[in-house]
Amino acid sequence: MDPLLLLVLTLLFIAVVVGILMTVTLIPTGIPIGSASTQSKFLDFGPKLRVNASSWVTEMGDRFRQRFGKYLPSMLREDQWQDSRLQHKFFQAGYRSHTATSLLLGAIVISAGIGLVGGIVLALSWSDGIQLVRVMVAAGLGLVVGALVPLSCLEILTRRRQRQLLGHFPDALDLIRICLEAGLGLDAAIQRVGQEFRQVAPALFDEFYVLSLELRAGAGRAQALQNLALRTGLSEIRSWVTMIIQSEKFGTGIAEAVKIHSDQLRLGRRLNAEQRAATLSTKLLFPLIFCIFPALMLVLLGPAGITIQQQFGHSIEVNR
Repeated sequence: MDPLLLLVLTLLFIAVVVGILMTVTLIPTGIPIGSASTQSKFLDFGPKLRVNASSWVTEMGDRFRQRFGKYLPSMLREDQWQDSRLQHKFFQAGYRSHTATSLLLGAIVISAGIGLVGGIVLALSWSDGIQLVRVMVAAGLGLVVGALVPLSCLEILTRRRQRQLLGHFPDALDLIRICLEAGLGLDAAIQRVGQEFRQVAPALFDEFYVLSLELRAGAGRAQALQNLALRTGLSEIRSWVTMIIQSEKFGTGIAEAVKIHSDQLRLGRRLNAEQRAATLSTKLLFPLIFCIFPALMLVLLGPAGITIQQQFGHSIEVNR
């Protein structure tokens, strides 16, 4: 037998055995359902099967961190994840419990394993013989891509939630201004406006509700507003927070400042829409040239080409 083939088969056998042992030790014996708060916050997908599967992934992430926690980055450890970039990313995506890190870690482990096996299978199926370099490169790429998939999903969730917040934030500022002009304080106005957005914008209601809880718990208004900007990660909300803090510091009218800021947000949103509309023609060039034009030319010139070919073929036969 070829020594290289024997080495590859030995490495694959060792990898399979190690994977089976790790799977046996990491997979929980039972599928936990979890508390009602955890289900409503992280696993609010409706069917109980998805709830159980997500709890199962979370349990696997806990077991993996307990066994290999000292080799993980600090942001994935239970005692050092505070004030890390991962915690801020979870806040921006709407998840505030440390259970989310276990869910992410379990998803990374499962996705990386699937990517590793998929890379090896593709490398073995696309080549006639077993090549060690190709198998190792495919396995490494599959491992990296599989590990990046959950992080990409977290980024997508963060961006979607930020778009929801930014879409309703100018309307919330208008309502806050109306409440301030009616005689309410800023804290009461924020709480009242947050209740109005419970059904329309749940993400904005959630942020305003947490802000109201921090204010009622005794936190300073400046610190609570800065926490709001940190949880959302939006520059528009950060500038609004800075404006409110500066208005209170220098004693200027908050209602007028809120009105000006909401008008600026709407102006920026309109300019952004106009910019996207202006670049639309350039973005359409690629699909038009490479997808639509060839099919259109085939439909228009295809019958004419067939007719010309038939006529030339008939004339050539006559001349012969």
